Amino acid sequence: MASPSLAVTVVAPRFGVGNAVFCVLLGQMIAAATIDQFGLFGAVVRQVTLIRAVGLGTMALGLALIQLG
Repeated sequence: MASPSLAVTVVAPRFGVGNAVFCVLLGQMIAAATIDQFGLFGAVVRQVTLIRAVGLGTMALGLALIQLG
């Protein structure tokens, strides 16, 4: 977990702490959905449903709107 902590420390002053943490969370959720979709690392395959895809898209859209505002 050192890499995300270091990345947030470096990026936060320029990007904002909230945005940096949000990006980490979004990245983790995308990674989790990818792992579930393909059953990577021995995980049980769990399809990315429309509702999960909409949730991830909503988070990404929210980050874009925050950056524009």
